[in-house]
Amino acid sequence: ASEAVTPSMLEEVRIAISTAMKLPEETARDCADSLGIEPAEAYGIIEVGLPFINLCPSPDNRGSVGQKLNAYDLRIEGRDDNDIGEILLGGPGMFDAYYSPWRRAETVLENGWFRTGDLGKLDEKGNLYIKGRCKPVIVCGGMKVFPKEVEEVLNAHPSVSEALVCGKDHSTYGEVPVAHIVTAQGVANADTWKKELQKFCYERLSPYKVPK
Repeated sequence: ASEAVTPSMLEEVRIAISTAMKLPEETARDCADSLGIEPAEAYGIIEVGLPFINLCPSPDNRGSVGQKLNAYDLRIEGRDDNDIGEILLGGPGMFDAYYSPWRRAETVLENGWFRTGDLGKLDEKGNLYIKGRCKPVIVCGGMKVFPKEVEEVLNAHPSVSEALVCGKDHSTYGEVPVAHIVTAQGVANADTWKKELQKFCYERLSPYKVPK
């Protein structure tokens, strides 16, 4: 934590919420130790809303996003031997469509359920723990990046024979998109074509979708 922020400055803060990406345990510990506030981790889904907030954060349940808010529905499918499965959510405020690439909600939802692509596990008190992902979507600073969309842009560049886009762990953004490129025949100067390719992507994609 910044030395400019002291515990006395935060005496009237009732709750500090972390969302959009998983809160590292060491960050939660440092926040509690230096500022006297145990951060509450939440689970927000752009398509659904904010169905989980850990309203009773403590060192004993770090890593949990708490219990489901009453308005929402939860299913965990395909549980393995450790009771970890895919998280499906339903409830109010469901999205209408994806803007880019355009897809209406009814082509995505399954009888009103949204497959988050996240893996989770419930403890005996109903607290949810996020355990990873099973869906090929990159979550960069809370924003979703669909690898296929980025690959289509990359493959349209004359220097690219084939592209593969995937997520790479990042301490600040959770994940960032990275691209593995098979260059077209005759492409030699890596520094030149990499800069051209990145510019090509920035002209056609939102900045957070451009491979880093």
